[in-house]
Amino acid sequence: MRMKTTVKLLLLIGLLVWTIVTAAITFAFLQTRDEIRGNTISIQQQLQKTQQLQKTQQLQKTQQLQKMKVPIKEQVESPQNEVSKTFSTFVYALGMVEVGTAYQDSDKIGLAGELGPLQITKAYWKDSGVPGRWEDCRSWEYSVQVLTAYFLRYGKEALQKNDFETLARIHNGGPAGATKQATKKYWEKVKKFL
Repeated sequence: MRMKTTVKLLLLIGLLVWTIVTAAITFAFLQTRDEIRGNTISIQQQLQKTQQLQKTQQLQKTQQLQKMKVPIKEQVESPQNEVSKTFSTFVYALGMVEVGTAYQDSDKIGLAGELGPLQITKAYWKDSGVPGRWEDCRSWEYSVQVLTAYFLRYGKEALQKNDFETLARIHNGGPAGATKQATKKYWEKVKKFL
């Protein structure tokens, strides 16, 4: 049952990434088309369209999560982080801290042998239980799948509460990372991108 839920979650994440990329491409195409025609849309109108698209996507995602009964709250007020953030924003912050970019594949290898855009170690990858090869962690999408599965295993409660401090410290210090003093500095770096 747990594997089915994990597979469904991974499929949902893939669908979400595909939807976001498709929306961004469509938006860019429409903006270019309008500029060519001389009918440039005002910045305020563009923001309204983007916000409406985000609301629609959030509603669709919430409905899909409810159908699957996956216990992830995507937009929850978190007193620990002082403002409401999404899991996607958190993953972006991890990418920025780890390799200085996000949403991109990376061949970067860290000092401790971490690999890819989220700097995932071989042990971390094995613990996640995501099918594939550790070398696949060079891919942004695959790394996010590994990260999510790892959090479902070691930080499920923090994931449900959008407790990004705990999740960041687990990502940096392993299953008990949230209790390690050394991971506090890592959290401070991540927090700057939220």
